Amino acid sequence: MKIARSALVAASLLLGGALLEASLWAGLRNLGVVAALPNALQSLFREAYRFGSRPIIQMDRSCTIHHGTLTYTLRPGTCAFSGAEFETRYHINSAGLRDDEESLEAPEIIVLGDSTAMGWGVEQRDAFPSVLERKTGLKTLNAGVSSYGSVREMTLLGMLDTRRLRHLLIQYSANDFEENRMIRGPGDRLPIMDKETFERSQERFARGLGYFPGKHLLSLAKACLRRLRDVLYGAPDVSGEAEAFVRVLSLLGSPRLERAQVTLFAVDRDSPFADAVRQALARGRQPRWLREAKVMDLSDIPRRENFYALDGHLAPRGHERVAEKLLAASGLDIAQGSSSIGRR
Repeated sequence: MKIARSALVAASLLLGGALLEASLWAGLRNLGVVAALPNALQSLFREAYRFGSRPIIQMDRSCTIHHGTLTYTLRPGTCAFSGAEFETRYHINSAGLRDDEESLEAPEIIVLGDSTAMGWGVEQRDAFPSVLERKTGLKTLNAGVSSYGSVREMTLLGMLDTRRLRHLLIQYSANDFEENRMIRGPGDRLPIMDKETFERSQERFARGLGYFPGKHLLSLAKACLRRLRDVLYGAPDVSGEAEAFVRVLSLLGSPRLERAQVTLFAVDRDSPFADAVRQALARGRQPRWLREAKVMDLSDIPRRENFYALDGHLAPRGHERVAEKLLAASGLDIAQGSSSIGRR
């Protein structure tokens, strides 16, 4: 009797798992259905996609190349990058950035950030740095690169032409902390993958994109384990994140930034993070350019119409909203096509 009951339970679990796997498989191929679901149900499909089926541009050899100081940059030239909800083209300049060659020479606005600033999921002209350039008339360089944390962003900034820099916009993302926490003082350095290790990681990732029975359930399990880890060991507290962010900017910044208005903002963080950054800036002896930086809270941008349901990145409309908010608060004068701050 016990054996029969155990067999029934096992069969029920197998059937339930098979039905969930089939539902996830079908939903990821019928995005209109997923987009109409309540957010709680959407999250199942979102986790299954992000942890097992989502392409990642830095893992695509046609779009990225190894770099001895930054691990990788975008590969100069053109490439195509697509996901379940978008198909995009990348036009990449000689510095490995998603912008034209002309923008490398004495830009007036530089945007640092990760995949959000880079324009993951949207065409080049729709990324908010390009929107800012059109609306202000100021030469703008999009220096966002997928998965860069603040350490690599500031290292990259040191390689760029900042002679005429008037506005520096630094976009923060939650996953920047993994990189930022490694820098505690002036002598610390970020570990950089060698070329062979980086290319092997690309190969492993490419192999993992193929489908096999149970893949989506495994992806959900990975997502659950990550959440469990955060519960057991504690996710980074907001104040610690903010302190690490400000510390990296202070350590790796340059006196040349004294001439620029600096704006710090995040799209994927809520108001407490912006408040924590302001508090971190008020503590300690920060350089003037950082002490006077503007901190913006963009957490009020509605998700459903401005972000991709599965991928989670900003959709074209979301980039437009980010540009509007930056224009309204960062000191850029749209009407005259010039900065109200200027050089200092």
